[in-house]
Amino acid sequence: MENKTIEGFSGHSDRRQLIAFVRDMNQQFRNVFTMHGEPGKCENMAKTLGYIFKTEARAPMNLDGFRIA
Repeated sequence: MENKTIEGFSGHSDRRQLIAFVRDMNQQFRNVFTMHGEPGKCENMAKTLGYIFKTEARAPMNLDGFRIA
């Protein structure tokens, strides 16, 4: 797995700002994972991002495993 640093990101952004942040990346995503926050809100954000960006989006639970290749 490759890790990258993303400049300009704040963990205190609201939903609208987070969606704009992902949109501003101007990337085609194969997978999106939301992993920080209340489980219901993470799941809702994953569904929203999946719908907007037409990609697979998930909010994994602790110990969930995914093959990314």
